[in-house]
Amino acid sequence: FDKRESKSGRSLPLERFLRTTLVPMGKLSDPTFTTLSTNFLVFMTSDVLSIHDTINYIAWKPYCCLPKGRTDRTCVPNMIPDDDPVHRFSDIRCLNMTRPESFQSIGCIKNYTAPERIITGTPSFDLSTVYGSSLKPLLEKGR
Repeated sequence: FDKRESKSGRSLPLERFLRTTLVPMGKLSDPTFTTLSTNFLVFMTSDVLSIHDTINYIAWKPYCCLPKGRTDRTCVPNMIPDDDPVHRFSDIRCLNMTRPESFQSIGCIKNYTAPERIITGTPSFDLSTVYGSSLKPLLEKGR
């Protein structure tokens, strides 16, 4: 559960703190920016998210917040601060999370190389959902 440090050596803020600060719930200081940033985050997430990652931390590795998760390299639990706007009244202090599945994690590429995620769907950011994702059908349809 060791957190990464910043370039200066200081601790980085908790992920949950950043999420509740950037996308607040309830009182909105700027509804336009907040809505825009939320929609952009959802759009970008759908572009890079893999269904395997979701299944991984829900079904295959539900123990990342437990002591067993400390010995599993794929576990990266999301710690919740005591003053969290949503969970401060609950006993939830950790959200189960895992590292994204990569070509390294399944053994296709050596571990010391830069991580390269496995993405099974076509990207939305390039509008492939509108225009298609391969050249041959595009040329046949005359787009």
